[in-house]
Amino acid sequence: MNSKTLQKPAHYGWRLLAAGGWGFFVSLLFAELMLKPFFFIDVFFLLREFFIFILRILLDEELAWSLDRPIYLLLMFASGGFIVGVVAEAFGSFLSRISKKTGALGSQGFTGAACVAFLWILVLTILKIWTYDLKRPVILAAVILVEVLIGIAAFITISRIIPVFSSKTVKRLIGLGCIISIVLLVKTFFPYQSSTICSFSDVVQQEDRQIAIIGVDGASWNLLEPLMAKGELPNISSLIERGSSGFLRSFKPMRSPVIWTSIATGKHPGRHGIDNFIVVRPGTTRSTPVTSNLIKEPSIWDIFSSFTRRVSVNGWYVSWPASHVEGTLVSDLAIHPDIGARRTYPEQTAGLVDSILIEFDKNSDNLLTDWFGNLPKSGEYSNRALGNALTVLEQSFRKDFVTLETAIELLHREGQPSLFVFYFVGSDRVQHKFFKYLWLMEHPAESKLLFNADEEEILRFGNTINSYLKFVDWGLGKILNSLDEDNTNVFIVSDHGFGPITDEAADVYTYNANNLFHSLGFLKYLEGSEKIDLDETVIFEAGNLPWEVKRKVFFPNKNQGWNHEALRHYVCSLENLQTESGERVFKSVKLLPTSGEIDEPTMEIVFSSEVFGQNILYEEKVLNTSSFIKFKGISGDHRINGVVNISGPDIKRGEFLTNISVFDIAPTTCYLAGLPVLDDMNGRIALEAIQTEFRKSHPIYEMPHSELPWFGLKSQTADEETVRREMGLEIEGNVEEQLLEEMRTLGYIQ
Repeated sequence: MNSKTLQKPAHYGWRLLAAGGWGFFVSLLFAELMLKPFFFIDVFFLLREFFIFILRILLDEELAWSLDRPIYLLLMFASGGFIVGVVAEAFGSFLSRISKKTGALGSQGFTGAACVAFLWILVLTILKIWTYDLKRPVILAAVILVEVLIGIAAFITISRIIPVFSSKTVKRLIGLGCIISIVLLVKTFFPYQSSTICSFSDVVQQEDRQIAIIGVDGASWNLLEPLMAKGELPNISSLIERGSSGFLRSFKPMRSPVIWTSIATGKHPGRHGIDNFIVVRPGTTRSTPVTSNLIKEPSIWDIFSSFTRRVSVNGWYVSWPASHVEGTLVSDLAIHPDIGARRTYPEQTAGLVDSILIEFDKNSDNLLTDWFGNLPKSGEYSNRALGNALTVLEQSFRKDFVTLETAIELLHREGQPSLFVFYFVGSDRVQHKFFKYLWLMEHPAESKLLFNADEEEILRFGNTINSYLKFVDWGLGKILNSLDEDNTNVFIVSDHGFGPITDEAADVYTYNANNLFHSLGFLKYLEGSEKIDLDETVIFEAGNLPWEVKRKVFFPNKNQGWNHEALRHYVCSLENLQTESGERVFKSVKLLPTSGEIDEPTMEIVFSSEVFGQNILYEEKVLNTSSFIKFKGISGDHRINGVVNISGPDIKRGEFLTNISVFDIAPTTCYLAGLPVLDDMNGRIALEAIQTEFRKSHPIYEMPHSELPWFGLKSQTADEETVRREMGLEIEGNVEEQLLEEMRTLGYIQ
């Protein structure tokens, strides 16, 4: 075949179809590449978050959550490539007609494929740079320019090579691309397996393996891997060698109590009822930490207890008040004796916690020194921020150590249960406070763009996070030594990962609208108190997370003659509030539709972070925005990809898990334990991690949620009104204020 034949234009429809097919194939290859360790995985999470964000806007919440799977992401990316390929080919044909030239590339449909590939490379590079927080316009511009030049050079080179291929060869290549695409999609879809519906009375319990779930809050591969390479995390390394590992896909907003409750229930926040760190008591301005009586769905220990399987739950986030279980439950607030009843189940277990707590307090200085060296005491440090950080370290270590010793003692006294659950909280909190010292120590070149610290502080605190992770590994070793490892499938999970926070991060600031409202005269406090005087206050905010720029504002005097028109005065005042340089304090201010109830928000405001540190002029007052917009006070923050490792006699070795989310832990646990999976769980069983022999001999059974006689404080029929009434459950003593102060120190609340 001569070159003239090769360059003869193909039918226009064929060219568009071929271009779309090549775009589909190229996009599918790139999407599959992003699922592999370890270079592109974080970019995949970024694109996934965008996809889920769009789905939640367009679709029903339940449907949006169910589509949160790589199979749908691959189809979306590949379909996008098809569209881009067709558009690029059509545009190329249009240019060819204008120039009256017909290229060989267009006749084979490769123009679209080349454009799709080029766009993918460009997007991946930009997102990778963005992921590493090198958000410098010069760097981005230079990278884009270089890639454009490389793309042009590659395009010219390929256009000279392709004409040597015959049409038959091109068609064979297209056929091969179709086959590979089908294989890739089938491979991704493989972990899905049919199940059989059964009732509670029909369940034949299969006494299979025991299960252990170890939660490590904020555990992240980028922090664990360097320590494992040095041999400093022997127990975690051993589990990884004996099992399957990967990234545990979390969701936004990344609030620990919300995600840990999703891990425990296998259901999304809209169903299990926990959506924040705190709740506002109805009809008041008072916020209180979320508690387990607000959880509307059964947890995995409720499911095990319903089937009379013994459990041991230790320190799980949002487990106070301790509910009735078949076994023991040491709540997350068990180390607070002042809290009164229901710290543990059964109640007498609290005595064991108290005895261990007394011993720890006697030796706390020595224990802290053994693990973290000669650090100064929190109350003695002159630097207030570091003093707060040291307080967080001391409190977190105390909770984790006492809960660990309690769990080990219970294992020795009562033997191993069917389900053992333990949760480390300190790994997350210490990373929030000490991240910059670790980063400056291990990544000095790039970290100088992000953080500042004295060399003495880096030397003193640079290993604090690593030391805490070593403590977690030591604690894990103690747990494993107390379990029958030959008959136990072990899960190591984290709710999210961790990374550096920068001065360009969206949530680096905290916002306190009440401070501003007080300065403007819109809000009054009771004399000698920080409590709001509702009779004299016009507007206030309550229960908002401090780093969220969008805030809900309440108007307490609706029932005292105030009306919608009167509120417009305050809306206009806030809308017109500007700095001396003319920048608006709020991006938007708007009234919300309301039925007139006092506990309904009346107004929505959106802060602008661009005004930080500037002065505001208001009715002869000069206010500085730093009085209500502050730096968050942390140097590390959450990342969407957490950690998962599953190991044990029924688990594959060396499998890299790309398709597992926080919702999948609960159903996978039930399946491995020989129990049915509730039919309304949002998660799926992680079959790709489980050995083929086990899957063949263990069919999947699903059971209707309504048939589970779970042991919680309330039945599964509890409605929203019941939950609202139970919000009034008091946290006794001064424990509530202690917990709120811990959250303030971490920047979780204001």
